Amino acid sequence: GIVAAPHPPRPKEPEIFTMAVDLFKIGLYLNALEAVFAIQWWAVAVPQLSFIPRIPPVSDLTWLPSVASSDGGKALIAWYGAVHFGNGLASILILKNEGGKAPKWYALSFGLAQLLIAVFCATEPMKNATGVFPIGPLVHGAAGVALLSPIWRPLLDKATGAPVKTRSGRKSRTPKRYQ
Repeated sequence: GIVAAPHPPRPKEPEIFTMAVDLFKIGLYLNALEAVFAIQWWAVAVPQLSFIPRIPPVSDLTWLPSVASSDGGKALIAWYGAVHFGNGLASILILKNEGGKAPKWYALSFGLAQLLIAVFCATEPMKNATGVFPIGPLVHGAAGVALLSPIWRPLLDKATGAPVKTRSGRKSRTPKRYQ
């Protein structure tokens, strides 16, 4: 009978690109941590949840109890926790349901939000608050850059001539003569 020729092995991508493919996923994991920190904020703001132990970096924020000493401050921190919770939960759901893939506008909204927080954490007077600088800009900046990777990665791939991945994460299989 006719024996099919073995499939030629695919050329291996440079290590850096295979690593960068999962940057968005790393960003989502960092973003998912916000749900954990939401509970920390609530532990400060909601008296019924004060039994929850504070963990760093929240426990390092020496100014937090004084903000929470007024009712308005408590309300603001509780609201801040709710925003964190929604943000983190959204990331967890994307990781669970879409395996870390998401439309570019998810990447844009999450990524820009994290970058803005990073910028705010690095400017006066916010950066002078205990526990904010340099950890705030570093963590939020890293999350922002990773979350924005679906936007900047294709541009980088085009510029460096790396194989451009299709949305499903597979390389385009169209034979050269059709491209």
